[in-house]
Parts: sequence; structure tokens; C-alpha cells
Amino acid sequence: MSLLALTLIGLAAPASGDHFLPGLWQVQAMTECVDIPGNPQVQREIQSLSARNATRPAEWVFFHQFYDARAAAHVRVANGKIEGYYARPAVDDVSAQSIPVTGSYAPDRFRVIRRFVVGGKRFRQTVDGRWISPAR
Repeated sequence: MSLLALTLIGLAAPASGDHFLPGLWQVQAMTECVDIPGNPQVQREIQSLSARNATRPAEWVFFHQFYDARAAAHVRVANGKIEGYYARPAVDDVSAQSIPVTGSYAPDRFRVIRRFVVGGKRFRQTVDGRWISPAR
């Protein structure tokens, strides 16, 4: 999964307090099989959020900077909550699924959790982001 989705579109300025801080962010995605505990797959990235993009609405920043933009159609990011579902298309022998997405965010952090089934096994994916330093 790519954590960084780059699409440039313009939207209105965010409501007061509903934004992410500019600067460096550590983003970590962890995917684990609930049925076979022990060896989660972890991906970490350091990402830079510009002062300009930090003025955009939290939803825009979330889907264009930190998280899979394909989920944007059915996931809402507003007022500190992330909720909805990811419409996963069918791939090979894995059928299409509507995967619940839940989470929360603040200007300096976010957490998103989604649970899904592949090959009869249950998986949990957690994506955590935290602000680690101000913009230079």
C-alpha cells in the first residue's frame, strides 16, 4: 500500500482547528493477521507536510498526503473523526469487499484502523501518524 498519494487539487481553507501541523511526520502502517499472530508487516515513512498544504482542510491533507486516496470516496474526515468504508475491488481470487474504516485525528496525530478478510483469514491494518518536528 502506498501511504503517500499525490494529487493536486484546490479546496477551501479548513475550519479553525481542523487541520494538521506543518513539518515532518512519521507515518507507520502495520498489517497483521488476527488468526496467526506474531509477524506483522510494518512500513514506516517520514513525510514532510508543507506550510501551504497544512492550511488545507484535514480531509484533503489526509487523502493526499498520508493515506490511500482511493478510500476518499466513502470515508469522511471531519471534526476529529475518521469513519466510513473502503470499497476494495476484486483482485485475483479475492472478492470485492466493503472494509470499515474508523479512526481519529488531531493537529499532531492520527490513527486509522481497518479490518478485512483475505483467503478466510482476518487481518487488521493500523496506520498511525504523528508530528515529529515543525516546518523549517
